[in-house]
Amino acid sequence: MFGLLAVSPISMRRKVSIIFRMIGIVMLTGALFLAWSSPASTSALSLRITIDKEALRIGEHPIVQAYITNGGSRPVTLVKPGDGSEVGWRTPEIGWSIATDNKPKTDFDYRQLRFCGNINPLEWHEVFILYPGQTREVSEWLSLPPLLQAGTYKVSCTYSNLPQREWQGVPLGINNPLAMVRVRLSTSCTLESNELSIEVN
Repeated sequence: MFGLLAVSPISMRRKVSIIFRMIGIVMLTGALFLAWSSPASTSALSLRITIDKEALRIGEHPIVQAYITNGGSRPVTLVKPGDGSEVGWRTPEIGWSIATDNKPKTDFDYRQLRFCGNINPLEWHEVFILYPGQTREVSEWLSLPPLLQAGTYKVSCTYSNLPQREWQGVPLGINNPLAMVRVRLSTSCTLESNELSIEVN
């Protein structure tokens, strides 16, 4: 018993020391990301989308690729699209605008196609730093809205990183806490892509 009593305070001090070190790392990480992301101008960020083919059959789903480029002079911290981005359940929000010869541009509501309330948990690799001059692909979870009638469509995409967005849905696991700190300190921005012309027959 005396041996246990003698070791216990040392063990407790070690635990407290580890906890304070972890808190310090989190605070330092947050301070660094805040210093990097907050002063950066988002006007130099651009979003470009491509599809593997621009002549589609009704209901066909092309492969969509999206790229963000930092044309500014400072790094920014951004978040990859994830499960729920298309319906606004998490940041970044992904939106699609569609116009035809007969209809003006309208926003497509992906909520009408969402039948599951679960979302994948946030992982560390989903938050990234984009340095000046760099381009990063952010195609994960991007899907062109269904085009169900023949005609010519004009389609564009919007990427909105909203660091303080309250997350919705039921996560299928635990969100990485350090990754969530990075999300909260990431760069707020809204980017509108180039416009694609798509023929559907």
